[in-house]
Amino acid sequence: MNRFKPASALLGLILPAVFCTAILPVSAITESDAAFDTCVSILRRSDRSLLASASAGSPAALRADEAAAGILIRDAISYRELAPDSEGYYMVTMTLNRADSSGVTPVLSGDPVRLSAASGAGTWTMELSADALPAGTYAVYERAAMYRLNAEGTYARDPEFDAAHEDPNDPLQTIIISGGSAPAITTSIHADMQAGTPQEPVRLSAEEADGISVMDVIRAEGIDPSLPYTVRSGLQDLTSPQDSLQFADYETAELDWDASAGTAVTMQLRMGSGLLHLKPGHRYEACISILSEGAVIASHCDEGDLAERIEVEDAPETPGSTPEPSPLPTPPAAPVPAPSPQPGQPMPDIPYTVPDTADR
Repeated sequence: MNRFKPASALLGLILPAVFCTAILPVSAITESDAAFDTCVSILRRSDRSLLASASAGSPAALRADEAAAGILIRDAISYRELAPDSEGYYMVTMTLNRADSSGVTPVLSGDPVRLSAASGAGTWTMELSADALPAGTYAVYERAAMYRLNAEGTYARDPEFDAAHEDPNDPLQTIIISGGSAPAITTSIHADMQAGTPQEPVRLSAEEADGISVMDVIRAEGIDPSLPYTVRSGLQDLTSPQDSLQFADYETAELDWDASAGTAVTMQLRMGSGLLHLKPGHRYEACISILSEGAVIASHCDEGDLAERIEVEDAPETPGSTPEPSPLPTPPAAPVPAPSPQPGQPMPDIPYTVPDTADR
């Protein structure tokens, strides 16, 4: 959920002296004389450091790679002629809109936040969190709906003291993101003098895969080569996902980093700190992420990408592993004939059955 947070102070943030120096009343938007003057600045979400701020005549400008890791849009709202807090409160909504030749289109909206107007004039500071935004022009809108305290001690809507600032041509509430789309990664895995291609994976025998060095060649587009990044890698085991391999992170200063092509950076990354022992009969897919300030700005982990695939053959059968056939059964012993009588000896008694002649 995208939320903005009120703040009575700038939380220690030191802003340029030109911050919010212009006065641009927009009371024509409402039926009352209440008005807003606003000014936006952009903070890096991970550490809240300042990336850009609007000033008189100049919008807040930053690159797509700076916005890719997530930003905080900080809005300083100077208000006047509002109802003081003794008379009621305001529900204030901050919205980020895409502004182009076709008009203004809402992109993000924060939840309404209850704020008080103190003596009727003062400043509110609010924030809206945004993930990677594509290049383009954006306008920040603010609208405050007034709830007045009545005689019964309850609050009811009172549009007379509503206020809003919704001007897409106001540079003080305009954000321009340049540099094309967010960063993207293409990769190719290398092992045993083979390189994966979009048509063919790296194929290894079980013996080759048992102790092998694996390299990944990564091409990252749309990033600033002058900035530090963290590269995270792993091998997803497609055959047995619970056996997937995750390796230690690299800092770009540790890598073979070629930035000669501007924002298209090529690097070589060794997967793991030593030889890998890949399992026979398993298929592996390399997964790569690039992080800035701890946030992922680009990643590539596509099970259908053969250029990032390693396939290991089944292990051959070990000699002697074939089971021996069972021995044939031993035939029964032949009957032993009765011994013949010797001369001078009586004949042995032999059982004799008299034939039944009753049917003859």
